[in-house]
Amino acid sequence: MASEKKTQNYGKDLEDLAKKMGHDVPEFKFNPPLENAPVTQISQILTGWGNRIKDTFNMVEPKVKVLSEARLKVCDVCPIRRGNKCAPNLQIQHHITGNLVNGCGCNISAKTLSPSSHCPAGKW
Repeated sequence: MASEKKTQNYGKDLEDLAKKMGHDVPEFKFNPPLENAPVTQISQILTGWGNRIKDTFNMVEPKVKVLSEARLKVCDVCPIRRGNKCAPNLQIQHHITGNLVNGCGCNISAKTLSPSSHCPAGKW
């Protein structure tokens, strides 16, 4: 899986949001720093859901919001979309390889807000 340089401090953003909402936030120290962590499926999921929560408060970075909206337009017409989920029990032809692939099972609105995530059918 490809890695990317982390430039967003989501922990700080969530801390600021919690403070705005009147909550005390304990200080956490991470070792090693999260900025150096590889991009994993778990980090993609957490980033997507973190951005999904931030989107509720209109706090998502504008470039991430634009990316998500473009991805959602593709997902809106996808035949394996079921509600807000990419159905894992349905197959579709991969856009690039032509191989049949299953849906990922992800929540689409959260996944599209994770910049390092990708469509299982290679559409984005």
